[in-house]
Amino acid sequence: MTGGGVAQAEQPLPTVGLDKSTSTATASPPPVYSGQKIKVAVTGFTNDTGNVSTSRYQGGQRIYESDPIGNGMSKQMVTALIQTGMFRIFEREAVNRVIQEDELSGRKRKLIRPDYFIEGAVTEFQVSQKSVHSGLGLGALFGRGSASGWYVLAEQLAATASAGNDHVAIDVRIIDSYTMEVVASVVVEGKASNLSGAIGGMFGNTLLGLSGEYKTPIAKATRACIIQAVNWIGEQMVNNPDVIAIRAANASQ
Repeated sequence: MTGGGVAQAEQPLPTVGLDKSTSTATASPPPVYSGQKIKVAVTGFTNDTGNVSTSRYQGGQRIYESDPIGNGMSKQMVTALIQTGMFRIFEREAVNRVIQEDELSGRKRKLIRPDYFIEGAVTEFQVSQKSVHSGLGLGALFGRGSASGWYVLAEQLAATASAGNDHVAIDVRIIDSYTMEVVASVVVEGKASNLSGAIGGMFGNTLLGLSGEYKTPIAKATRACIIQAVNWIGEQMVNNPDVIAIRAANASQ
């Protein structure tokens, strides 16, 4: 554990992806969960890809005001977790604010708080030339933004478009909300071809049926990445002893 109180992974993170021989979504029967809904809060994902959007200029300089990729991935994660029916979702900033208010005032309110924080970072967001020619569809994927902001982001993505396939990767971490220790982490990868009936996993069929229509390869790759991440989170909640122990310990507090 570091001095900041958050444990860091010392070994390379495992990778979840259907095209990886070391990890397949259909390797074992999906676990069954029939307990109480698990309390989690999802933070805004950081965006480590270098691609952001802007909505205005000031003094001839671009002012970066929004991050539809990081924020959009976080919102998609929240939606997918809710769709599983396994989780109760809390807003982390609101949880932290109430805790700080109680500490300052000396109050001892009985709070319902999450057992886990789910944090993530978008590490790869590679757009293909096919997606660029299809119009990207970022507004439908990540929500509405200003016209100038989307234009700038589309410019940035088009400038680095690949002749190959669209590819999205995120780092996902499960954190004990009381100790802030990272108890599980993984790298999740998604391609457009992954968004199919073969995606499997704990919630693959459920979330695939709720995925709607994604018209561009980059939109399909993003949704596939989110589904695989949620599969991994659900499996950790029922199979990882360290993760399970957190709920038991917090229940006694």
